[in-house]
Amino acid sequence: MRTISHKIMAASLGGAVATSLELSLANISAVALISVSMSTMPDKMEYIAFGFRWVKHRTLSHWVIPWVLLVVSSVFFGEVLGEWGTVLLLGIGIGGVGHLLGDFLTPMGVPLLFPTRKFSVSWPISKSWYHELLIVVVFFLVCNVFTGWKWLKDYLYF
Repeated sequence: MRTISHKIMAASLGGAVATSLELSLANISAVALISVSMSTMPDKMEYIAFGFRWVKHRTLSHWVIPWVLLVVSSVFFGEVLGEWGTVLLLGIGIGGVGHLLGDFLTPMGVPLLFPTRKFSVSWPISKSWYHELLIVVVFFLVCNVFTGWKWLKDYLYF
C-alpha cells in the first residue's frame, strides 16, 4: 500500500478506537495524529543507519502480535501509564495495526502467528491504485459509521 493509504487508515482506526474508549476530544485528536505519524513505522523499523536492512520486508516488523499487544496493554494499563502515556502508546500501537491492516489486503500479506514471510496471511483485494482507493474510502466510512461520526459532531459543535 502507499504511504497516504496507510496514514488515512491509521487516522480512521485511531479516531474510531479512541472514540469508542470515550476519550476526550483532545485525546481523540492526539491518538489520531500519533497514529498517522506512526503508520509507516513497520516499514521504517526494517532499516538501521545508512539505509541497510536488518530484517526482510514484512517479517518481524510486520508481525501482528506485538502491535496488538501494544494497543491492548495501553488500554489495560491506562491507570498506571496516565492519560498521556495511554494516548501515546495507543497511538503508536494503532498506527502499526492500521499499517498491518492495509498490508493484509495486499497479495504479500502479513505474518500472523510467526514473524516469517512463509507463514503470512492475506486477503489480496488491493492489486491496483483504484482498489486501494476504494478500500481506504470504505475503511474510513466504516470507522466513522461505527463511532456515529462523533468526532465530526464534536468538531462542528452540532
